[in-house]
Amino acid sequence: MINFDLFTKENKAVVPVHNKKCRYNRKYYDVDTDDGWYLCSFIGNEAKALEVADPTISVLEDCRIIYGYKYNNQVVLQNFDMGRIYLKGKIIVPYYFGDNICPFTSIKVAAWPDGNFYFYSIDYSDLKIFDVWDAFTYRRDLSTVKGVTPELKALFNFYIVERAASEKAIEDAQRRAKALEYIDTLEGKLVQAFNTSGATIISYKSDANKGVVEVNWTYDGSDYVFNSILDSNTLQVLEAGYCLSGHDKEHTAISIVKLAKSYEEDDLIHITRR
Repeated sequence: MINFDLFTKENKAVVPVHNKKCRYNRKYYDVDTDDGWYLCSFIGNEAKALEVADPTISVLEDCRIIYGYKYNNQVVLQNFDMGRIYLKGKIIVPYYFGDNICPFTSIKVAAWPDGNFYFYSIDYSDLKIFDVWDAFTYRRDLSTVKGVTPELKALFNFYIVERAASEKAIEDAQRRAKALEYIDTLEGKLVQAFNTSGATIISYKSDANKGVVEVNWTYDGSDYVFNSILDSNTLQVLEAGYCLSGHDKEHTAISIVKLAKSYEEDDLIHITRR
């Protein structure tokens, strides 16, 4: 006879729920709740979260507790041999829950039968980690800290590399910001315009009252130094400095350079300003 009691009997257990799923007694269940540890009720193929649970005061079935150190959303194993024996050689693995834990914190994670690792608790008994954190914070060499394990050295180096990358990114961003600020200046606009067309600015002098700028410029291979008057706001040409048959104002700082190169190749340059 079929024992229907097996389908109606309620079991309760503390399990980690992730993405509204959990694994219990070799089965996967859908659980309509947020991520975290819960006391769940299991009846047949149905599971329900009853309340948030503390896994440290609960009996966890078929679970191994792993000691390690928080590194972003990963845990660096406190004992690399544990990784070689139980985790196919891994020394750092991602974990879920415990997002608000500070860097360099000693933690315990539960290796659950679903193949994931879940934050279990902070390991308050580990005091050496504070010395390592102190060395990192005050930029001291790790050799000043006694009793540092290879695992702690690896953790320290992970954070050193991350900080260096972060600082470089900040420096690059600041450099880009300064470059953008410079481009918005009159000098920045002039340099960008003339350099884009292959010319070099020798000197420039602006007259804010008249809204003009006088630029001395040349380019590689040229026999001439050109003196041009430009609108300081638009860089529109007012006087090119060489004969354009009255068409000066039809050009910009970029086009007069390209035109000068063409004129010089054809030996048609006639300087009108010095």
